[in-house]
Amino acid sequence: METSYNILMIDDDALMRDACHQTLTKHGHGVTLAKSGREALILIERWSFDLILLDLKMPGEDGLFVLARIRDLEPEAIVVMISGYGSIETAVQAMKLSDSEHKQLAFDIK
Repeated sequence: METSYNILMIDDDALMRDACHQTLTKHGHGVTLAKSGREALILIERWSFDLILLDLKMPGEDGLFVLARIRDLEPEAIVVMISGYGSIETAVQAMKLSDSEHKQLAFDIK
């Protein structure tokens, strides 16, 4: 039997949210969607997630701000930063906040 995870997907792009939701639920995972950092932080205060997928570039609170708040609320949370606009500077900032490593992967939702 496969393990099922409770995943939070945070992205302002509806196409990306829907694609991840479809793919992850098809594999038996529970997926909660948030279209903004503010919405995500409310969800994180109320529920616990096994994995958080977090977009870097969003209007309002960007991914780095949200990551810092996640670290305050849930220091042990597993967070994967995703972005179509990667740079070395933002990768370094994210690694400092998450105490983890950086991997650049190609991903196409089409």
